[in-house]
Amino acid sequence: MADENDPRLRNESFPLTGNDLLTKFCEDAAKTGQKLTLLLISSLEDIYNFLISNKLLIKKLISNLEVLPEANNNRYDIEAATNFYALIVVAVAATIEPEIFAELAKTGNENIQKAQDLSFYRNAFHEDPAKRFRLDRDREYFLRTRTNWFDNHSDTDPRPKGVEISAFTKVVVYNALAAIGVSGEDSLKALNVLNIQPDSIASDSEQVRALKRRHKVVGYEIKRIVDGKEVLESEVPGINVEQMVNSLKAFLKGSLISAPLLGSKETDGSPGAPERPRIR
Repeated sequence: MADENDPRLRNESFPLTGNDLLTKFCEDAAKTGQKLTLLLISSLEDIYNFLISNKLLIKKLISNLEVLPEANNNRYDIEAATNFYALIVVAVAATIEPEIFAELAKTGNENIQKAQDLSFYRNAFHEDPAKRFRLDRDREYFLRTRTNWFDNHSDTDPRPKGVEISAFTKVVVYNALAAIGVSGEDSLKALNVLNIQPDSIASDSEQVRALKRRHKVVGYEIKRIVDGKEVLESEVPGINVEQMVNSLKAFLKGSLISAPLLGSKETDGSPGAPERPRIR
């Protein structure tokens, strides 16, 4: 959430901070009797701090939800996650290769994905865990979870030291499921990216039935009883991976098609060269 001095929010035509805007949304929704859908990305610290100051207002607008402590975003600040009414589930099902970002960079916009991956990788080199993004996010963790480095290298091979890691990185689009999930019933049907878990069935526990009354459940486990014990038989991710990847690429490219509305147009300097959008 931007602070009060963020120049993107402090200007004559749009003089509101993130907190100002969220307060306005909440107050307007309360007046009209509407509920809000909050798409929360990364940790919950900002929204939790907002909740502390606006608890009564928030409780009017948002139903009580359940926290999954093992979900990645919740683990950053479990106290904030526990005290906020949010269910956040991180799903990794679709991989987008870095080539799409190189293609987008040809428009003149910065290849931010490459810069971010390099920053995370170099950060993982710190000998002192306290200086890393997360204590457990060392170089080996990055190589095994964010790259396909070990597909063609052994454990004894020298590790990449810098920019060469870009050729092996996998793009983690962990917010995509949440973003598409709140896009509306018509969009979900047209995109065909999610297989929503069916309404309650006979084998559902009461806890699961209560969950389904409040949420769309994407992905589930199939279990069976063996020797009196519950055993995981298979997992259904609930995501049509190819459709998810195609949709995300289309959204990324579509955002740049509209870029001339957001910034100036430039050419490469050659006679008759076409104008290209560039976002400032």
